[in-house]
Amino acid sequence: MQDNDKLIKLIERAASSVNMLSPDDMSEINQLQLIFTQINKDADEMTDVSAELVERIKKLAADVNILNSVESASKSVSELQNLISQVYNSSEISAPDKNENSSSPDSYLQADDVPLVLDFIAESNEHIESAEAGLLELETNPDNKDVLNQIFRAFHTIKGMAGFLNLNEIGSLAHSAENLLDLARKHELELTGKTTDVIFESIDMMKKMADDLKISAEKGQAIGRQSKLPQLLEKLKASAKPQEADAAPALPEKLAVEEETPTVQNEITQ
Repeated sequence: MQDNDKLIKLIERAASSVNMLSPDDMSEINQLQLIFTQINKDADEMTDVSAELVERIKKLAADVNILNSVESASKSVSELQNLISQVYNSSEISAPDKNENSSSPDSYLQADDVPLVLDFIAESNEHIESAEAGLLELETNPDNKDVLNQIFRAFHTIKGMAGFLNLNEIGSLAHSAENLLDLARKHELELTGKTTDVIFESIDMMKKMADDLKISAEKGQAIGRQSKLPQLLEKLKASAKPQEADAAPALPEKLAVEEETPTVQNEITQ
């Protein structure tokens, strides 16, 4: 049954990655393509399932070409998830066991993932420190594009690594912060005041999540849940909405007529 669980986790990882995929980021595209390749390979190792099911899974994974269409990749992931769900419902195979206290796929780490997760934590902490230093610099030098790109890349990299390890909550936070920073890079939003504050909040939350993840990796405990994360994600989402410019106040009718009058008089004089 472990082989079945391994494949299911790969499909979950693909779902997480495709939801946070940036179409213009080749590293993310290549990473997701590798996951599909692994799904195709591991399907042969499934137990207690029909050969027909194995072939359907392999074909879905093999036919994906993310470069041609991200939407197509997303559809393939959904079909894989539906296929596995149908198999569970028909009792052809059993769903993977989960601890009764577990509330998400990444509540407990698998032993095989621990070394990768510890590497992820070490690298993420470096990116978090870089983002924090950059944000402090940006407060005194708001027009520094290089520093803004530095902060963006920090969250972007964390998002990609979290997606590969199926760390959904960390990935969602990094993705939401990245979106906000990208709007600032495109001059569609000013990174000042409340928007800067919410990025600082994201950095603080990322530190806490990395600490909880380290405890889980080292002690085999469930990953601590951050109760304030949903609220922070909503704040990031709200901050990323287009900022509407204040409408210019209408001139009083009498004043508007007076302003037009000289133009008319000049035309008559000429």
